[in-house]
Amino acid sequence: MNTPTAVDWLTAVATAIGAIATVAGVIIAFIQLRNLNSTLSMSVLSAVLQLEAEMNARKEKVDSVASAIRREGIAKSPNERLVEILKDELDGYLENWLNAADRLAYCIKKGYLPERDWRVEYREYFLGLVRDHEQYFGASTIYTNILDLNNRWRRE
Repeated sequence: MNTPTAVDWLTAVATAIGAIATVAGVIIAFIQLRNLNSTLSMSVLSAVLQLEAEMNARKEKVDSVASAIRREGIAKSPNERLVEILKDELDGYLENWLNAADRLAYCIKKGYLPERDWRVEYREYFLGLVRDHEQYFGASTIYTNILDLNNRWRRE
């Protein structure tokens, strides 16, 4: 039997240190990946909240112009040209609102946002959009994401 030499001892120590460093590296990588997952979840939530804020701001504009049209309509002498201008403005704001909602529907459809988490919250929202603005959801609609998601959720 050979007695271990100094080189053998150094090799064993270096191997042990390497193994410990590898384990430490794996632990650090795991912790960083877990933190990254948490960060990504917060980013997704932040994106959803931003989309919701954008949709709400656009809906407020729609409501404001619709209200102005109604007020002008009950005036003693309504200004028909003003009503016509306000209706054009309303159409633009409504399209902007529907575009924002369609982006959210796209994110849900494509799995960027978990559908099961958002179905409860947006099922009635999309149903109301389609029901209240049927003229935008015909056969040639550009809001296919809203329509697809709404139809799927109505069947479930």
